[in-house]
Amino acid sequence: MQERLQDICAFRDAMYLGQRAEHVTRVNGPDGKTHEVDMLRMLCLSEMFEYGLCSAKVRNHPGGAPGVFATQDISAGHIITFFPGDHVAFAPTPGGKAQLRLSSDRARGKPLKDIEGAYAYAVDANFTMQGDPECVDNPNYLAHVIRKGQSDMPANCTLVTMHGIAVAATATRDIVAEEEVLVAACE
Repeated sequence: MQERLQDICAFRDAMYLGQRAEHVTRVNGPDGKTHEVDMLRMLCLSEMFEYGLCSAKVRNHPGGAPGVFATQDISAGHIITFFPGDHVAFAPTPGGKAQLRLSSDRARGKPLKDIEGAYAYAVDANFTMQGDPECVDNPNYLAHVIRKGQSDMPANCTLVTMHGIAVAATATRDIVAEEEVLVAACE
């Protein structure tokens, strides 16, 4: 399964690199400068693929907060799930206001939540992804619901940007079935 995932990601990367130049557009930023935006990258970040992952699910804690839990044993280094790009934003200047936004098919028509708030991940200085907190039924895309580890419950996964067009939650150590998946607090 993990080899298949790596093959899919490598194929997506090759397709992306082969078509990237023809999908660059110019945007006027708030700084008065014109910035080139890689629209194909925005599209790739918002696409939802069926990778066939089934090693995690969302479950509520006794207090009601959702968390991601392993449904089977997961080996260190394996991809657990991906971060969904329900909303992808481009800001021409690091930390600046988003100038372009793109929504995935499953989030199209839903109101855009605060992109800097919860369920968001900064892919780099210009691109931010946000997962829809109501979309937690697809085991391929649950990374936006993974809680941060604490001193008494240390992280067991990390978020890894793959080829600049996908973000995967990858196990940093072996995780046993029913254990909560937790990410490092700085991610």
